[in-house]
Amino acid sequence: QPGAGSIVRNKDSCVSHVQLLRYRVVWMMTTLCCLLDAAEVSTLLAAMSHMLSAEVGADIVVSLQVVNCLNNILELPAFHISMLEPHVVALVQNLCLFAVKIDKSSSSGCEYRATVVGLIENMIQCMGTRIRPILASVTSYLGQLWSGDDDSSPLRPAILSALCIM
Repeated sequence: QPGAGSIVRNKDSCVSHVQLLRYRVVWMMTTLCCLLDAAEVSTLLAAMSHMLSAEVGADIVVSLQVVNCLNNILELPAFHISMLEPHVVALVQNLCLFAVKIDKSSSSGCEYRATVVGLIENMIQCMGTRIRPILASVTSYLGQLWSGDDDSSPLRPAILSALCIM
């Protein structure tokens, strides 16, 4: 099979094909998530939470698409806060770790980092008073993100906005 040989030719090309496939699947879920019912939305939220974990090893492009998908999920009529509660601490941790990985020297990198913190802010807003039991963890992760930036970083106002909502 000519196609199969090109995919497994070497480890690097195999990894890039896996990342491309991940990106396409996440993009498809981002696009089609409005068609899902509550049970499917809950499953998709868990899958997107897992996609951001370090063990999956998704690249920055895939992780940014996961951020877009999560933003879409929060806007769905079928979404309920109880779906987010079991995942929120891991999501905030993984999102903060992901934001640190993004190159902060470019303007697009700063924009992507602000998008990630904007998602954290949206999750905090969705959680409302239910955030209280996990407030220390969320604040700790945001604090680590804050300390990793310089004083003139455009990310700091986004972090402050998320902290103000809490």
